[in-house]
Amino acid sequence: MLSDTSFSHRFWLKVGYRFVEDNTLLPVIQHGRVVSFLEPGYHYRAGLGTSYGDPISTALRFPLPIQVDAPTKDGLVVSVFVKVHYVFDPRLCHAHMWSGIVTLSSDALNNLVFDRVERATRAVCGVKTEAELANGALWPELELGIHRRLQKSLADFGIVVRGDTAVTILAIAPPPDIVRERVAAQARAIYVHSLQQQPAELAHYLHEQEIVRHSNFVHVSYDRTPPPRTNGLPIIAVTEFAQNGRHKHPN
Repeated sequence: MLSDTSFSHRFWLKVGYRFVEDNTLLPVIQHGRVVSFLEPGYHYRAGLGTSYGDPISTALRFPLPIQVDAPTKDGLVVSVFVKVHYVFDPRLCHAHMWSGIVTLSSDALNNLVFDRVERATRAVCGVKTEAELANGALWPELELGIHRRLQKSLADFGIVVRGDTAVTILAIAPPPDIVRERVAAQARAIYVHSLQQQPAELAHYLHEQEIVRHSNFVHVSYDRTPPPRTNGLPIIAVTEFAQNGRHKHPN
């Protein structure tokens, strides 16, 4: 391709040619409708009644990582972080869609890809358990499944997910709120177990101190007369109360 500042380039433009850059298509419009596309290179300018739309990039695009909260086969939820590489070529659409598809902005195209990625990821991950999804060795199979679904659902829009590495799973993990709840539940279990190993009076004293330290976040109940099945150990239960987005002791 000639340099944009070369004499030959300026000459061809002066004598009536139109120049289309690499990785670009130029819509040709007649009577308000897109009828064809000019590919990269020099093209003689069309006559009266014909105009051109805005240049369309067909270069490879790299959307930001997409986070998808996907329900699993065992009823849990995982956050899947996916990155997709794609190209947009409106010539692959049906001709009756050209006039509408060429007006889509880059943001609109990304939003369309994001929507299809979310659907495909949920469908592929929904038949696996959380333990299976946590196994990194399974990720290539998941990526291939997402890739195939995207190819099928985006083809009519001229969007192509190219290459074996076009879909990449960056991470799969439980959502942060579930992780925090699991950690909190484990901490509560350890706390209750440790108190139950102490003499009754000492356990009573320790749990009262804990209430004082965490009165805004945790409620600990204590039964001084446990039933026989506990072998004389006190009954201690720890529960949390949420109000207006924060944990609060019920008063």
